[in-house]
Amino acid sequence: MRPFYLNGSVNTYLRPIEGLTIMVNLDKMKVTEFKDRFRSSLPKANGTEFRISKLKPPFGPPLQNSIICQPDGPGFNIDGHNVRWANWEFHMSFDVRADLVISLASIFDMDMNKYRQVLYKGHLSEIFVPYMDPISDDWYYITYLDCGDFGCGQSAVSLEPYTDCPVNAAFMDGVFASQDGTPTKVSNVMCIFEKYTGNIMWRHTEVEIPGFKITEVRPDVSLVVRMVITVGNYDYIVDYEFKPSGSIKVGVTYLENFPF
Repeated sequence: MRPFYLNGSVNTYLRPIEGLTIMVNLDKMKVTEFKDRFRSSLPKANGTEFRISKLKPPFGPPLQNSIICQPDGPGFNIDGHNVRWANWEFHMSFDVRADLVISLASIFDMDMNKYRQVLYKGHLSEIFVPYMDPISDDWYYITYLDCGDFGCGQSAVSLEPYTDCPVNAAFMDGVFASQDGTPTKVSNVMCIFEKYTGNIMWRHTEVEIPGFKITEVRPDVSLVVRMVITVGNYDYIVDYEFKPSGSIKVGVTYLENFPF
């Protein structure tokens, strides 16, 4: 175990006490080995604040929420964990190891007049974080497998409306069995929303027909399913983005807790 100094900062990982290693027997909850190999300067607490409410301009105060107007309600329908939107239908669920799972994703094929399966099952397999400094006792053993060691689903956090997800988002809870077998619920662990950034997916203006001018424009609207995983000092934003064109864009955004 590597210790960190918290006095003057809530940013846990930015003030490590280098050269100090503590071995703990988790069964007995006792320290079994203590190594103090060398002294090193402790990083200062100045500049480690990451909370926007505590920051000075230009980083604070928080930005105003954007308004998304859908007077007729969202364009998607949720029945249990089954989702229908535009020409898509799929099932979304929560797994303690893999986090967000998308399965049986199918798109409607107008030529065949039925749904055609595009994705049977999709989820994170693993997140590998290899520090592996061979000359440092503090770092050589750090080769984390975030999903396998900690559980990406178990490390998922509740999403905040209007910040993690926009105002037009719908939320789902996640439930998993804890170490003693009791059910544990993570509220608002998944969100789903329609995203429109003003881009054009396809358009054409027909002016070659005498007496007619036809303009056909299709906006680039997509459906996003999102979950956020926090493992130690790392936050991962996992997005599945469904497009009417038939494509699925999968993105994992990595954020590390360093100050601005």
